[in-house]
Amino acid sequence: MDFVPDGREFEPLRLYVSLPKTHFLARKTDGVTFQELDGQSFLIARELGLWDDVIEKRLARSKFFRQDTDSLAEIVNASVIPCFATNVTFRYRGETTRVFIPILDEDAKKTFYALYKTKKRDVFQRIKDIG
Repeated sequence: MDFVPDGREFEPLRLYVSLPKTHFLARKTDGVTFQELDGQSFLIARELGLWDDVIEKRLARSKFFRQDTDSLAEIVNASVIPCFATNVTFRYRGETTRVFIPILDEDAKKTFYALYKTKKRDVFQRIKDIG
């Protein structure tokens, strides 16, 4: 029966804070919490998608400088203001003056699943291997 669904978990998406190496939290390489970050200012994309609600709720005392995606990387590279990245996006950043620290709170992690027909398992594996 080729319509039997199968499923696999993708690599969980994890939120990181990107900090200048001189930032007082930059040495906490094992991770930080939203509580430790709350009250800081952040450079962020105008639209954070699935992270918007989490950030607004968990960092209620923080100030956000929202930027267009096109200019955000350039501004971040010239700034000492913290920003966010994920375990997927920071792989593609060329920043050398920053460290990426995982945010340890449970709501800083999103898990995605792929459902597909059993006979299409090879297609899923190719997509997963791209990441």
